[in-house]
Amino acid sequence: MEDDLGAHYQLSNDIDATGTAQWNSGKGFDPVGPNESSPFVGTFDGNGYTISDLTINRPETTRVGLFGFVKGGEIRDLTLTDATVTGQQETGSVAGEITGSTITDITVSVTVDGGNAVGGVVGTAGDGSTSTTVTSISVEGTVNGTSAIGGVVGNNNFESVVSDVDSSSTVTGNNTIGGLVGTNSGTVKNATASGSVDGTETVGGLVGANNPPSGEIRNAIARGSVNGTNKIGGLVGTNGPTLVD
Repeated sequence: MEDDLGAHYQLSNDIDATGTAQWNSGKGFDPVGPNESSPFVGTFDGNGYTISDLTINRPETTRVGLFGFVKGGEIRDLTLTDATVTGQQETGSVAGEITGSTITDITVSVTVDGGNAVGGVVGTAGDGSTSTTVTSISVEGTVNGTSAIGGVVGNNNFESVVSDVDSSSTVTGNNTIGGLVGTNSGTVKNATASGSVDGTETVGGLVGANNPPSGEIRNAIARGSVNGTNKIGGLVGTNGPTLVD
């Protein structure tokens, strides 16, 4: 796919990616569309098929995932099982960062580790000015990082919508940690988080920090345990003068 980042791709069968653990001197799979200068701008349709045992081990790299940076693209109808993804900032199993893009109909069981802006599916969603959608998502596994850590999305920016999502992931970090989204300046709706959330400051069962003036949460439930030392909430760690419905 690196030869044509604007093409339309489809899976035609399941993929056993066990061998990726040995690729690139142990760094594993090389993310498609690695950065802002070479983003993935096409369409990837999983057609309901599964990629199993994917390994990405790049703890010093920003924008890490099956896709690194997706701009104006779409990723849909894909299952990832037993994926292990390690990056630095903006790390997720499906994409490190997306903007002006759609990720939909995704099911993942993952272990994701990183620094800042780490999510079970997407590290950072949206650039604050372009409509971005993460919808129809189911996640289980573990997500670990430092700041802006979420079971589905680490950092959800203005003009980005996370909807119809469910996470049973265990999420751990230092600050702005949420069962679903670490820090939210966009919209989260029709969402359920049922995994445990552990952090130090600004820790929420659903969202760590719901930021003014644009952060909105609608029709959302958090059922998991929440542990921390400062600014802790069963639903939201901190909430500005924004809407929680």
